[in-house]
Amino acid sequence: MSILLFTLVIGLVLQSPDKELCWPCHQGFQIKRDKQGRPVSLTTQQAIRQAVHCQPPTMPELARQARLEGTVAVQIAVSPDGKVQCLRVVHAHPLLKQSAVDAARQWTFRPLADTNSNLGFLAHLVFYYSTGARNTKHDKCVTARWPTPDSSSVPADP
Repeated sequence: MSILLFTLVIGLVLQSPDKELCWPCHQGFQIKRDKQGRPVSLTTQQAIRQAVHCQPPTMPELARQARLEGTVAVQIAVSPDGKVQCLRVVHAHPLLKQSAVDAARQWTFRPLADTNSNLGFLAHLVFYYSTGARNTKHDKCVTARWPTPDSSSVPADP
């Protein structure tokens, strides 16, 4: 019975059209590994330095009205051409989750300097949401912005 339930759950996850549920992703590229054979995973700050383009999340209107604050952690798999191929939410409040997913999908990266150009990498992004005064403690790439008619993206610093 438990094997059948496990098979059904796995089948639903694998058939889901939501890229977020397909983890780990198998997109036809290999992930860079360290000397112990573990996948290389950049921290948020390392990912910001590696980014060519970062998109900060937008504070959802309902979350703002509820005065919701917090963080959303997302793990991404980046292909050799620098695009986010898949992601998974590690933790999030339901009202903040989609905003972080939408932002993370728009990031682009340069290849890791010390790697074969045919290798991708993983990164852990933490996005910060606050309804109070603008939070200057965190990088602009990961700090949620209030919605505006012309919310523009942020070029990553060189």
